[in-house]
Amino acid sequence: MAIIGLWKHALVLLGICIAVSVVAGIVLPDQIFAAVSRGIDFGFAFLYALITNYNYYRLKVKSQSDWNPFQGMRW
Repeated sequence: MAIIGLWKHALVLLGICIAVSVVAGIVLPDQIFAAVSRGIDFGFAFLYALITNYNYYRLKVKSQSDWNPFQGMRW
């Protein structure tokens, strides 16, 4: 994401991913955290893939670049 000009969005999503992983690491025991960590990783990979295309469209076509990667997303 950072290479195509979406570095702000990448930083925000990286921060969210780290925060969720740290909280899960603190709350869950080690055996359960190993499995949950893999699920968190796959979930954030899916989230990155879902958000990147729309944010690239917003950057190139609409010239909108802000720190909120979820702006304009219709779930």
